[in-house]
Amino acid sequence: MAKAIKGLKEKYDTPYFMFADDLFNISRKFAEGMADAFIANDLDIMWSDCAYLKHMDAPLLQKIRRSGAIRLVWGVESASPKMQKLINKRIDLEEGKQILKWSHEAGIYNSLEIIAGLPGETDEDTEYTVEFLRQVRPYVDQMYLNPFSLITGSMMHKNPAKFGIKSVKPVSTIFQRKPDEVYSWIQRYTFDEIDGLEWKDKIQQIERSYRRLHQIQLELDLGGHDLHRLFQRFTKFREKHLVADFQTSRAHQGFDYFGRDGQRGHSPAKSVVSSKINI
Repeated sequence: MAKAIKGLKEKYDTPYFMFADDLFNISRKFAEGMADAFIANDLDIMWSDCAYLKHMDAPLLQKIRRSGAIRLVWGVESASPKMQKLINKRIDLEEGKQILKWSHEAGIYNSLEIIAGLPGETDEDTEYTVEFLRQVRPYVDQMYLNPFSLITGSMMHKNPAKFGIKSVKPVSTIFQRKPDEVYSWIQRYTFDEIDGLEWKDKIQQIERSYRRLHQIQLELDLGGHDLHRLFQRFTKFREKHLVADFQTSRAHQGFDYFGRDGQRGHSPAKSVVSSKINI
């Protein structure tokens, strides 16, 4: 793999790579082997990947940084212990906090994936995530926030009852504009919770969770940088603490999946955002 990447680097004359593999550290052995191979083959690249918030310690994260990692996107989804159990994530959140601290100290830019409104989630569960974000903010640079959407072919889609949902129904079009049925262009299905909310109420819970977490995203300045800007800044300044000085304004970064001025199900092509980079 390292030799293939080296060939791509030479062919396309670039040291910048974004890997789309959220399981590279599902095995500690593989993660360490990957870092060792990158270092041994002197790749001299910068890379980003998704990561599992387990199987890491300070020495391994330092090695991963030496191998060229500048950003890891950690899939947390929810910091509610109940939600962690339901979605079978199996993250020890206290261990996760330590891993994020080690990653930060190694000089890696930490991003978190958060999902608002998972099946079975309550407002109380959302507050667990809010508190977790407050606690890890010194070590975390960015938060990717998405409202829950049932994905075709996912484990939840294939085995809905196992995840507490029923009456799964496809929406007629991804641009359907019925506020009680579809909240955004990403949604594919409606559903009811088993022993929980019907869809008409669940959609309101998803929106409450999203807006609460979006509020915290802005409050904690967790919008972060685009990856191309991170590559640029790490190339110029090398160290994470210098890159962080160029954090952008957050106000324009929180894409509102529930639409503006009360319009739901909007097309992303109609969403116009502007940005001001503080340099």
